[in-house]
Amino acid sequence: MRIFFKNKPKKTVLNILYILGIISILINILALFTFILWRDYPNIVSKIDRVTPVYYVYKIKGLEFISNNSPFDKLTYFFKSQLYEELKEISILHKYYDVRQKTAIYLIDYNIKSKNLKKALKIAKDWETQYPYDFSGKFKYIEVLHLVDTNQSLQYYKNLYSKYSDIEEVKDGYKRYLESIE
Repeated sequence: MRIFFKNKPKKTVLNILYILGIISILINILALFTFILWRDYPNIVSKIDRVTPVYYVYKIKGLEFISNNSPFDKLTYFFKSQLYEELKEISILHKYYDVRQKTAIYLIDYNIKSKNLKKALKIAKDWETQYPYDFSGKFKYIEVLHLVDTNQSLQYYKNLYSKYSDIEEVKDGYKRYLESIE
């Protein structure tokens, strides 16, 4: 089928419009099929996600496995640090966010145990700053801040309580904190 005719511009335009019409119909059918698939079968996407091989997922799972099964504390700390760096920029909705939380808690606790409070405070502050609605990060930050400066941690907890006084975790934590410093 010839599309372009030198002497018949009207026929050339009609042929081009005919081809564009067919392409737009195919795109609309694909869009309709995608919409129906997402509406009626939403779990298919998660099934595809489980089957798709991804280098990033393999790297995270490998680091997590190695760090959880390391025989020495220094080696565990090394692999947990690498895992923490890999997961540093993920969002709170990411499927590996719980791994990031556990890794951050381990690194903070290890640095506290090693008397490296500056590094523990830096990790806790990064966690608290990057995820402002994750209260476990805020509580861990307060815990480390309490070891560094009690007055500053008390002031931070007061501000946290004044902002989020309707949340039970914050109320209970603030009460326990005040009892612990008295």
